[in-house]
Amino acid sequence: MIVTRSDTVGGVHTHILNLIKTLESFNCSVHVITGNSKKALFIKRLDKLSIKYTINPYLVHPISIFNDVLAILWLTIFTIRSPKSILWSHSSKAGIISRIAAFISMTPSIHTVHGWSFVAPKRKLTKTIYLILERILSVITKKFIVVSEFDYNLALKKGFPSRKIDLIHNSVDRKSYRNRAINAKDSKVRFIMVARFDKQKDHLTVLNAFSLLSHYDNWELYFIGDGPLYEKIYQYASTLNIADKIIFGGHVSNVEKYYSLCNVFILSSHWEGFPMTSIEAMSYSLPLIISDVGGSKEVVIDDYNGYIFNSKDYQTLSKYISKFLEDPNICISMGKASLRIFENAFSDRIASDKIKLTLESVLN
Repeated sequence: MIVTRSDTVGGVHTHILNLIKTLESFNCSVHVITGNSKKALFIKRLDKLSIKYTINPYLVHPISIFNDVLAILWLTIFTIRSPKSILWSHSSKAGIISRIAAFISMTPSIHTVHGWSFVAPKRKLTKTIYLILERILSVITKKFIVVSEFDYNLALKKGFPSRKIDLIHNSVDRKSYRNRAINAKDSKVRFIMVARFDKQKDHLTVLNAFSLLSHYDNWELYFIGDGPLYEKIYQYASTLNIADKIIFGGHVSNVEKYYSLCNVFILSSHWEGFPMTSIEAMSYSLPLIISDVGGSKEVVIDDYNGYIFNSKDYQTLSKYISKFLEDPNICISMGKASLRIFENAFSDRIASDKIKLTLESVLN
């Protein structure tokens, strides 16, 4: 199991941890390869869960030809010393390095696509290079797993062979349903966004949307996560005079506590593969308000378990937020709808069955 970054625990890392749990239920032995970092939040999580891992000292986030070549050589040697292995990569950089190492060491490889690298906002030349790389690497990739219909259809459109692509949506364990009635003491509707503070996640649009709702006093907003734009977002909330209604929770190890506390999940992103946090929120019976990017909308039936808005459209987002403020009871009805969709389409049981089939096809 290979991933580049160890400085955070984001959606990809949560996906990996859930996948490890599934693989161990098949009696597979899992070993994680990751890069090093000062924060090492992912490594700390692996330690806490007693999951075996090794740090590839040359596996770094920015592109570095020198380090990248050494990372490939290091991983090739590691793989040769580990017979009967499958190299299973996550994230674009790790995917390139691991599949080259797999080819050299004659080891089967699986690459999980959490949003194609040639789709995320980049210069046109960069996107073209990533597309060419993926097309070349597809020849030596035993299986691609895509986590959204959006990415599956895009792969077919770009000429990737359908026989090599399996669609397996992200999934999580089902959480205990709890009726999230609005607290009678304060009558507040609590909104939550769980996302890293970086350029991909669009906290500014969420703040702009809430700034239009100053005439409502029955709301609180929880921002859970950390990242390089944390201070900028905090200062912007202050300039909008709404900082007193926002709880900046930072990085937490018990995100379940906040899902249980809140009533509505919001995710505003500029691009996505298939956001893990939306699945987590559904398992806690939360309605969703999500920007229409990548595979995000695949979890929402509009006006049934939530709403979809165009990226950066804070006015429409504000309109949808106000619906919950004007009638808090729909938090409960839409939340129940979210749980039904989760159980029928995104539970860990469904994903586990599909993963088993993929493994069998690779091994055979």
